[in-house]
Amino acid sequence: MSTLSPELQHHIQAFADALLATEQSDDFVKARTTFEGDETAIDLMTRLNTLSYELSRKQHAGTLEQHEIAQYKEVQEEFISNEVVAELEQRERMLVELMRECNHEISGMLGLDFAKDAAQSSCGCSS
Repeated sequence: MSTLSPELQHHIQAFADALLATEQSDDFVKARTTFEGDETAIDLMTRLNTLSYELSRKQHAGTLEQHEIAQYKEVQEEFISNEVVAELEQRERMLVELMRECNHEISGMLGLDFAKDAAQSSCGCSS
């Protein structure tokens, strides 16, 4: 149950809608859709995740071999250099930068570091 007033909820929704209407958000959604529909990019991501899991498991067991690390690095390089993946990463960076700018503006309006203060008190103490 939310403790936010309906008016504040309305303004938050308007802010979210404004973010979703930006070119950065639109470009990110398009890049993500392209990525999700690209079999090569998805296959590379799946292979990379599988190899990462196997490397971690074998490293923990003490059975990791150099050729397995080389195989992982090869697939990682293929993934990173994939045009669809590169486009998605670029668009994600641009959207994150927009959100950082918004955070900076909100922080200035509130007179505090919004993200830093919102994430504090992880040690169980209040500030």
